[in-house]
Amino acid sequence: MLKKAASGAAKSSLQVIAACATSGIVVGMLSLTGLGLKLSNIIIGLGKGNLFISLVCAMVVSMILGMGLPTTAAYIIAATSVAPALIELGIPNLAAHLFILYYASISAITPPVAVASYAAAGLAEENAMKVGWEAVRLGIVAFIVPFAFVLNQKLLVVITGLQIEVVIDLIFAFLTCLSLAFSAQGWLLRDISIFQRGILFLTSLIMLSSNNLLCLAGAVVLFALYILNKKLVKTKGMEV
Repeated sequence: MLKKAASGAAKSSLQVIAACATSGIVVGMLSLTGLGLKLSNIIIGLGKGNLFISLVCAMVVSMILGMGLPTTAAYIIAATSVAPALIELGIPNLAAHLFILYYASISAITPPVAVASYAAAGLAEENAMKVGWEAVRLGIVAFIVPFAFVLNQKLLVVITGLQIEVVIDLIFAFLTCLSLAFSAQGWLLRDISIFQRGILFLTSLIMLSSNNLLCLAGAVVLFALYILNKKLVKTKGMEV
């Protein structure tokens, strides 16, 4: 049993070893040529001091660098190129590296090089690109969460500690994810219109803010739509 387990572990580790070795070559190229530093400067330059624009640029670069790679290799390569730019913008190390890890990993479901989606499409015998875009739709919350904890770092309890304010922010973050998921799925107790989906999407963007008043306003809108749809469901005699 032990011999079989050791043999299986050795075989399973070969893929990880190969990926890490390959990523080491890429990381070496980035550091020796100075390309990593240039990417950081490009991100900062495009953002021109605007944190949100810089984060969008960092998101795109991380997803491109992570495409086609396993999580570990994707993170190492993206962190080498993007992390210095985010840290220079004043983002704490943990928040910056988690931001990069999220988007480097999400590249597995992001077309055109969506490795996980291609694997799923093969199993389902479905069009790979169609599966990729469906994966993006279902995983849309994962594209927003990194912005949430960078723009509102209290969500990273490790940095701030568990306080009343942090608990409130976590509740608002949960409601933000719900609102975005309802918008992406087009369902809130029933099939909803494009208009309601648009409202829910805007509500989720509003609640990304660290301003408690804006978050409260977004929560009220979400609750109001929930009550409205619940009444409509009862009126039509449908089950929730």
